[in-house]
Amino acid sequence: MAEPAGLASHLSADAAEFVPCVAKESDLQQDLIARLPERSKQMLRSCFQDWQSGEWFNYYVGTLKSYNNTKGFGFLECADAAKDWGCDVYVHKNLVPTPWTMGQPVEFAVTQNSRGQPQAMDVNWLPKLAVASRPPVQSTPEGVAPADALAMRIEEAAQKKVEEVRYIGTLKSFSATQGYGFLQSDAIMQKHRRDVYFDKSQLVARYTIGQLVEFGLGFNAKGNPQAKVINWEPVMFLPRWKNEAPRMEGSQRQYASKTLERLQKLLKQIPESMESTFVSAIDFQGTAMSSGEDNEEVDYLNFVLQRYGSPERVADELKDFVQMLLLLMIAKMLRRPWINGQEKMIVDTFEALSRKISNQDKAIQSHFVDVTEQIKKHIEHAKTDNPTIFEEKVSGEAIEASVKRLQDKARTLQSGTTSSVGRSGLNSTGSLADDTDAADAR
Repeated sequence: MAEPAGLASHLSADAAEFVPCVAKESDLQQDLIARLPERSKQMLRSCFQDWQSGEWFNYYVGTLKSYNNTKGFGFLECADAAKDWGCDVYVHKNLVPTPWTMGQPVEFAVTQNSRGQPQAMDVNWLPKLAVASRPPVQSTPEGVAPADALAMRIEEAAQKKVEEVRYIGTLKSFSATQGYGFLQSDAIMQKHRRDVYFDKSQLVARYTIGQLVEFGLGFNAKGNPQAKVINWEPVMFLPRWKNEAPRMEGSQRQYASKTLERLQKLLKQIPESMESTFVSAIDFQGTAMSSGEDNEEVDYLNFVLQRYGSPERVADELKDFVQMLLLLMIAKMLRRPWINGQEKMIVDTFEALSRKISNQDKAIQSHFVDVTEQIKKHIEHAKTDNPTIFEEKVSGEAIEASVKRLQDKARTLQSGTTSSVGRSGLNSTGSLADDTDAADAR
């Protein structure tokens, strides 16, 4: 069939890639985004396409302004949302994390309730911003603490709560007509003999039945399980080697039952013990990388690091022996062809650990020199296997400085030791034994 006149002249195979045209963020929203750490900026989704109209819209970026535990709701503050809707945005308890933090940044979309008021949906909570320490709060002459002090006390109380256990499951069903759906989780089914209810406000714009999700657990008035703060993309993956076959993308991925068991174990351990969590993550990561049994090659280490948030916190709380195992595993992982800044979290953690680890801990002295040499070898291989990361000035310099820092500590230990330091003899998947990993030397 002949093309309409004039149409062909406007078509070109060399045309630029389509970029959704959405409204520009306000200066206040841009300022909030600018204050976010790089890791948080990488978590932003920016815009989404409405499945009914086909139009593209910006996600809003704001902060948690208030939250009432008793009433089970709060409000999000966002300059752009206030301009569009004329008020703060209501957020239901099922969309609020535990523990929550006043002022915590959040990316969200908006839907209207039956009265036309804005409600948050498809929320994406970001790590809380670093805040300068405040002076002690003084009470007013009448003896009543100011509102700011009350907010601080609420936040402190929330932070003292034990972090909730979260769960791995899959999207079982959703009815657009009824406005709700169900998540399937073996762990919840074993405990409560039911699937987990979720509301349409918790659903993302694009989803696939069967896709992997992570969620917190609440209960309705009848005691039936309801999902809280659903993460629709909970898992990261190790980058593929150049000669590796393409993988199924996004929500189309299929997961082995062993992978789901490992992820659930990590989620259970996270609020209980950082030590145990990282020992498990290192073990799972090493097994996946060396044996190839996990076809998806889940990035278990980043899965855990993202949930603890701060590399400095990890370095401060882990014992030296686990720090050493983690340093070795990260060195092996850096040989992968990371792109688009995905490696930033593990590089930051590598640097923080290299500063914090002590060569005076007797539990690691017999291994420290040997492990440092292994780390150096892996980093040398990484320069060949993954040159891009060393071309990035910030990451490359941080890695080089971290290795030098470890070597200096090893030399200090050697110079003060009369007996020779032997091989560790440990040979787990996060091993201290000398292994150049034939599976990784591709």
